[in-house]
Amino acid sequence: MARQKPNPMHLTYWAIAGGAIAMSACFFSFLPFPHPHSDECGLWKNLWMNRSPIIAGPGLLMFGITLSFLAERHFNKRFRDGIWTDAELAPVVSLVSRSIWAWVTVATLVAYVLFVIVNHHFRGGTFFYILLFPLQFTARLRQLLTPKPIRDDALLGLQNLKSVQSEHWGERAVRIQTFPSQSS
Repeated sequence: MARQKPNPMHLTYWAIAGGAIAMSACFFSFLPFPHPHSDECGLWKNLWMNRSPIIAGPGLLMFGITLSFLAERHFNKRFRDGIWTDAELAPVVSLVSRSIWAWVTVATLVAYVLFVIVNHHFRGGTFFYILLFPLQFTARLRQLLTPKPIRDDALLGLQNLKSVQSEHWGERAVRIQTFPSQSS
């Protein structure tokens, strides 16, 4: 049975969905979970009582990152192998080149700044990078799909320069010291 060629749009959607799942872990950490009180004090007892937010937040983050990176890796490998035609890649190019991604980035930045202003004790700088995770994939994909310009002057015109020549290679520098003339 012949293997079916993967659709580039499906891989793109999977990678963006993985980024969105990883981003949801950021919001999941701010949900108000009930904190049951235990009669005993102890690290393991408290960890067991609060296992839902402790497991679900990092679990969503790892699942989303894994899904996104696997889809991106498969896309990059298939793209570099050249199994897709330009007609198959055209929807992906139009998806990642839309201006909506810039607006989503600005909206995410504004929402993050407002959240930091409202919550004075918030020290979660890494959450900002998690929020931008779906946008990071689209930026990498846009960079991969953008054709690189072919330049004739690969060395910036340095091949036309003459080599450096000197008649004094290996000689010690002679310092000539002049004194101001003393007039009487």
